Amino acid sequence: MIVRESVSDHEWNKFALSCEDVTFYHTPEWMRLLRDSFDFRTGCLVVEDDNEIVGLLPFTVSKGGIYRVIDSLPHSDYGGPLVRQNSKGEVMLRLSERLRRMCVGEGIVASRLIFSQEDLAISFARGAARGGRALYAIYSDVGDVVIDLFKKPIEHIWNKEFDSRRGQRKYIRRFERDGFQVVEARNGHHLQSFYKLYWKNINQVGGRPVPYRFFMNAWQDLHSGQFVPLLVEKDCFFGGIGFFLYEKKNSIYMFCAGIDRDLCNTRLHTMTYLFWEAMKWASERNVRYVHMGTTPNNPESLYYRQKMGFGGMFLPLYKVTIGYNPRPFILRQKPLSLLIRLRSRIPEPAWHKLKKRAPRFLLRQLYSLAR
Repeated sequence: MIVRESVSDHEWNKFALSCEDVTFYHTPEWMRLLRDSFDFRTGCLVVEDDNEIVGLLPFTVSKGGIYRVIDSLPHSDYGGPLVRQNSKGEVMLRLSERLRRMCVGEGIVASRLIFSQEDLAISFARGAARGGRALYAIYSDVGDVVIDLFKKPIEHIWNKEFDSRRGQRKYIRRFERDGFQVVEARNGHHLQSFYKLYWKNINQVGGRPVPYRFFMNAWQDLHSGQFVPLLVEKDCFFGGIGFFLYEKKNSIYMFCAGIDRDLCNTRLHTMTYLFWEAMKWASERNVRYVHMGTTPNNPESLYYRQKMGFGGMFLPLYKVTIGYNPRPFILRQKPLSLLIRLRSRIPEPAWHKLKKRAPRFLLRQLYSLAR
């Protein structure tokens, strides 16, 4: 087996689509969107066996600063290597060794990867740490909630999955009764309005919004997928949800939401309505899979209960962080590990109070753990 760092879009997409775990976030078009929207260097490691691709790892490299990292992939719910199942052990070893040499040679402190399979995560981490060359940590504190609309159509969700105690039907009917309408963004004014809602919402909960150019590039340049913002309006735009359609896998991936919290009240559960409208959009176009996005691996979490209330299946994700320079890696990982343990032990109401009082730099870490 050999590892190289060049691949054509045709080779990339052909191999990716042959892998069961491929998502929209594994495409070269997504990689270009990240490269054109952020200050990243991008690359892709390819493993070949007898001139046939058997593994692929797209990644980005942060520029500048003391703590430079390789990431697969930022702003993505999924990422990590794609691999042929019959050779995954050897492929993981080759990729982890090549990534280690690259990081050591370029002074990169760490790599962060996401896996959908636990055995791949463990295999990759152990390969990187062979001979005591690196430290690693594996977290499974988040996952994705996936709904199969062919097995659980919209009518089934409405009649069987919605629970009168949670009141999903009641909240959705309130929006309909009060005269709210949902429109799909069709022009630049719609896109700007959606971004304002998103920016305001993320700032209010302590996150770091992605720049407007990301949304503009997604709107204009994507070919393998389609970026779809839906907006809720009544006299003005009230909220919105944005997702990516990946037709080759008949899936949508919910990416972001925007809510004008100044217009919200306890009568209106805006996210419930937005999730429902996104699922209706998918159902009307015969889309099978709805990926609801990063969700805490915690049944007590509000986000977990809200998404699972639509009848989805929780799929854990495995985040692997590998440190190639022990001292800065340990200095960063210790507080992060404490935050993760803290998150798992604090009841939901107390957690939200803590977020409201936390300093801004800590708030961003808490926000990322709460998603």
